[in-house]
Amino acid sequence: MNIMREQALAIDPRYAALLEQTREGVFVVDGQGRLTLVNAVLTRLVGRAADQLVGQPLTRLIVPETADCVRNTIDRLAAEAEATFTVVMTRPDGTRVHAEGRARRVGPEAVQVLVYDLADSPQRAERLRHAQRMEVVGRLASSIAHDFNNLLTAIVGYCDLLEDQLTDADVRRGDLEEIRVAAMRGAALTRQLLALGRHQVSRRSPIDLNALLHQMDHLLERLVGSDVTIAFELATDLLIIEGDPAQIEQVVLNLATNARDAMPEGGTLTIRTANEVLEVEQVQGHQDVTPGLFIRLEVGDTGTGMTPETQARIFEPFFTTKEPTKGTGLGLPTVQAIVTQGHGFVDVESASQRGSTFRVHLPAAELASDDAG
Repeated sequence: MNIMREQALAIDPRYAALLEQTREGVFVVDGQGRLTLVNAVLTRLVGRAADQLVGQPLTRLIVPETADCVRNTIDRLAAEAEATFTVVMTRPDGTRVHAEGRARRVGPEAVQVLVYDLADSPQRAERLRHAQRMEVVGRLASSIAHDFNNLLTAIVGYCDLLEDQLTDADVRRGDLEEIRVAAMRGAALTRQLLALGRHQVSRRSPIDLNALLHQMDHLLERLVGSDVTIAFELATDLLIIEGDPAQIEQVVLNLATNARDAMPEGGTLTIRTANEVLEVEQVQGHQDVTPGLFIRLEVGDTGTGMTPETQARIFEPFFTTKEPTKGTGLGLPTVQAIVTQGHGFVDVESASQRGSTFRVHLPAAELASDDAG
């Protein structure tokens, strides 16, 4: 097996065999930034033999302008964490190979990187570009969200102090309540920003989604208004999921708000739940999603629907078709961020003037527990 030079560290033969069977290129980097292992797919991809790479610095494989980024990512990678990035490798003739890299720490001084040639998958390249845009926006959002939240806390605090100084009959109480409501809306926006940047504190626990939806019944009725009828079609044998109840509630509220805005003249909001078994081909293309038992949450409306052009952009942060005062463009990106963080995915079916249905797929608790272990 032509994986490593003799002087390289020995590895488990079963691991070596697995690397030779995978369809992705693989290399492992040690704490000093040296290549300690490469598989046959990678050597074919870059046109270099294993003994030309193993023991060499990372720059032997990757162009300097991306090597620094990759090395910084690897150095910051925590145990059991993963990171996705763009990597540019070189062949002996100078040809550049643009690839997606996925790094995972496999030891205190070892990080494994899987690489996918983007030339072979335009869809993967587009998903990577979207993920990179989300990462940039997420970092920006989380950097301002905490400061914004501190300002809102001060506003609410002063509202409480002023309220204590006013009599029950004081007409200024109404103005004070409007300030408080505006601050609470700002706090909700802050939670969306933190979820988008994946810096929101998550309190995971087993969740009965049907029970959660029943608890939200009156809240949803107030949210959508009297012109919209809510229909529940809930599976009687629904599996338990694992997640943060506040975040799952946020997913439902964001999807319901989106549906309400799509039905300005009224209509029907249908919320369905079901169990499902997803096979390998059904989760392909969704990062960190493992086939198996899932629950499906569907939120459908009878509203205006979306054109294909709009559907292609709905998960972009700050993209909105609503008036500037009606939408922030953060609702659906936040939904996607929360669901992705829970090792699930979201898809949508829509057509102009025929309504929309959003489907959230989340792993059942048994599967989530296996992944956590």
